[in-house]
Amino acid sequence: MDKSDFDLAEINLEQVVKIDYDLVVYALGYESRATKLLELVGQRKNRAVAFGFNYGQGISFEKNTEAFSRQEVKQVKELSDSQFQAEFERELKDAITNKSDGHIFRLLVDISCFNRFRLASVVSSIAKFAEHRPIAVDFFYSIAKFNAPPIGHITNSIVDAVHPSFAGWSRIPANPTAAVIGLGYEQGQALGVVEYLQANPVWVFPPQSGELRYFDAVNQANSLLLDELPKGKNVPYKVEQPLDTFRAVEGLTRGLLLDYNVVLVPFGPKIFVLIALLAAWRHRSIAVWRVSPGTAIEPTEREASEHYSLIRVNANSGLLKL
Repeated sequence: MDKSDFDLAEINLEQVVKIDYDLVVYALGYESRATKLLELVGQRKNRAVAFGFNYGQGISFEKNTEAFSRQEVKQVKELSDSQFQAEFERELKDAITNKSDGHIFRLLVDISCFNRFRLASVVSSIAKFAEHRPIAVDFFYSIAKFNAPPIGHITNSIVDAVHPSFAGWSRIPANPTAAVIGLGYEQGQALGVVEYLQANPVWVFPPQSGELRYFDAVNQANSLLLDELPKGKNVPYKVEQPLDTFRAVEGLTRGLLLDYNVVLVPFGPKIFVLIALLAAWRHRSIAVWRVSPGTAIEPTEREASEHYSLIRVNANSGLLKL
């Protein structure tokens, strides 16, 4: 079994407020929830950077830019996905300059508005960074207020590994494929990827949170798939309890790897994307896929609710190389 040297811990906002982070990372996008963490914890004197995109600069983008500027958060605008990882790693290296070798680097990352590729890039970079020194990363996810799901089916232009570091590999190529899918509320997307992968068996994880209407919307959007699933393969998870979710996903995939090639497909909340990436970090043969319309997606406002999710990753030197 491939296993890296990291552990997870539950944390709360009160703990986050008291920590003097070496670096705080935000996404500078068009959703108003992009500044929710900044509102909750303030800038204080932490080194902080907000990474922008080279698309989708409408809706709340200007307000977010102004909010980050007021708190003296460095902004890297007009950044393509292909440029992101190098810029992120540059900020990591700059932040660690002049720190002693025994210093535990503390990083806070708001994943609410990062796309899946960028979130995978963050995790990949952290794994590489941790090969050389200890690092503690707190991940924050702001749960959006309920919005009605998009009408009709979505045409996907991207169906592949979320990032080269998480492409996985087949221990035994002849083994069948098992899929573990985090459900979202886009009509028919999960069923489409199951058919594409020709996966059997299939487990699904529908999200539950304080924004209660999402759960019914998710079940309705995935009704055809859910009706076909055998009993026990529908595993609801609580968005606000990522540690429990990781234990469930990691335990399931660890068992499946004995007989299957495992693919994780995280639709829905970004916190489940993070959980999938951490499971694949621990077990290198797991593949994490993304299914998306890419930049063709219609920009939609996502306002922050009062609910959020937090989890800490403590990683030490000697980690599994990605």
